Amino acid sequence: MPVRVSQLSIRISANFDYYRPLTIQYLSDSVKTEKGWKYSYRTLANGTLNSMEENTFKFRSTTVRKLKIIIHNDDNQPLSVEAIEAKGYEHQLIARFTDRATYYLTYGNQRAARPNYDIQRFSSSIPAALTPLELGEEVTLEKAKLPTAKPLFENQAWLWGIMLVIILLLGGFSVNMMRKK
Repeated sequence: MPVRVSQLSIRISANFDYYRPLTIQYLSDSVKTEKGWKYSYRTLANGTLNSMEENTFKFRSTTVRKLKIIIHNDDNQPLSVEAIEAKGYEHQLIARFTDRATYYLTYGNQRAARPNYDIQRFSSSIPAALTPLELGEEVTLEKAKLPTAKPLFENQAWLWGIMLVIILLLGGFSVNMMRKK
């Protein structure tokens, strides 16, 4: 199941010092071929695994289904990975409703402007215990299809007929002008 990931922590079980380049990639596309599936990965982050600091890598929040972690060991013995922990941001929507009403949460418009409410300037006055809202069923709104303009002549025979008449008229006028000279 795809999830949003923005941080990856890697724990190495090694009792010696190490310093290894690392590439973190995610599956961006796949194509089924005669020989099986061909996977295409994109790089999320580059970094260095080392024994001197915590091996936590932060990157832009990305929806991923599969991750690939490439540790470049060079001439060293491979590292033994103890655990990998992926984390993402927890998103919350906090709003103040003063009147009882039916409210709608809409999403999906990439060009919509970011909202600007007073509550974002007074985040310290948000109570610790918030009343959760009950969400109704998700309703998908389909875009109304724009009526397409019908062509002047739907049948191409009309177009060819008109072109033939124009060609005959031009040809007739040309022959007529040549005879007069």
